[in-house]
Amino acid sequence: MVYFLEELNPETYEKIKIFLNSDEVVVGQCRIFSLRRFRKVSKYHASFFKKHGSWYVRDLKSHNKLYVNLEEVHSEWGPLEIGDIIGFGTPYLSEDGGFVCVFASKTRVKSKSFIENKSENPVSSTIQQDHLQDGESTNKPITEQELNSTVSGTGTMNSDDNIRFSEDCKVFVAAVLQLCCQIFKNEYLWKNRIDDIKITQN
Repeated sequence: MVYFLEELNPETYEKIKIFLNSDEVVVGQCRIFSLRRFRKVSKYHASFFKKHGSWYVRDLKSHNKLYVNLEEVHSEWGPLEIGDIIGFGTPYLSEDGGFVCVFASKTRVKSKSFIENKSENPVSSTIQQDHLQDGESTNKPITEQELNSTVSGTGTMNSDDNIRFSEDCKVFVAAVLQLCCQIFKNEYLWKNRIDDIKITQN
């Protein structure tokens, strides 16, 4: 279980969170740098203490006092419960200069331990998961062509596509050759016609 103090000031863009990471935590401007902008917070304002799973708080003779749920807390340890409103220097949110927060907790989620296999390709693993259809085995080998097609987002070209592509190339080349022959033929005809005109003029 993780325990922390979370700021309640709605005017703050980034809420301040003070984590209670040890059994005793002292909160004040000298310990928490972000609290220095709150002029009513003392250098050593309050102490939080954990015992047998329960939390307690007491005032460290601060100048502007410590409040829990609008009630003043003195130097004696007072019990804390999740959801209690704690005011450093003021019990109210509307009063400037004080720091008001809520005592909260969050369950620590243990991350699962994974054994990293450096030889395994993560993309290949994704492909193997995608191939788990109709009872196919997870050990089905993935070819390099399938891997490339998955990464690029395009499919592989089969034999029919190759044949169609070759035929299209042949048609294109033939059309270009025919166009070139027509151009040369026209130039030849124009040249002969110009020669005929010269002969006629002479």
